[in-house]
Amino acid sequence: MTLANWRDLSIILLVVEAFVIGLVPAVIFFFTIKGVLWMNRKTSIAGPIVRSYFRKAERSTKIASDRIAAPFITASATAARVKRWQHALMSSSRTKNEV
Repeated sequence: MTLANWRDLSIILLVVEAFVIGLVPAVIFFFTIKGVLWMNRKTSIAGPIVRSYFRKAERSTKIASDRIAAPFITASATAARVKRWQHALMSSSRTKNEV
């Protein structure tokens, strides 16, 4: 074999290696895209079902939180109303005494 034959053989081997090295990421990319499309189809089927469960959980949590927080909110509003009335009565009695 001459040096030209070895050169041609090495070029062919380099091309084959480059092809294989390029093929591996291409195959990985292909199966990744295929998997993502499969997951997208599955989630589009299961998505509304999962969303309905989340809506039910949100409603029950809101109802429970309203039931727990409602007495505290009412008490705070009542206390604020009493303070406002007290402040109004105190300020009106001061203006009557000054006049």
